[in-house]
Amino acid sequence: MVSNQALGAICVEVGLHEHLMFESFDLANKIRAYSEILKQKRDAEYKLAKEEDRAPGQYWIETTPPKARPDKLRTSSRRMTFVSGALGCR
Repeated sequence: MVSNQALGAICVEVGLHEHLMFESFDLANKIRAYSEILKQKRDAEYKLAKEEDRAPGQYWIETTPPKARPDKLRTSSRRMTFVSGALGCR
């Protein structure tokens, strides 16, 4: 099972959050703030990993994403799985 934190980080990493359509100004602000915090944590983790000569860790673990992103991605991935299964794709 994938965590909301991981799905939220994936959405920010691939830019999906920039294409969401919603009517809530509050949610838009939360998503924008979350993506900025996550990018700062990512940059800090990658810098520290380089200094310590190691692979970067899971910088997103302690950051809780707004609910819209992980839920929408999970729903979309279920739809894709269902459609690909119905078409006989594996």
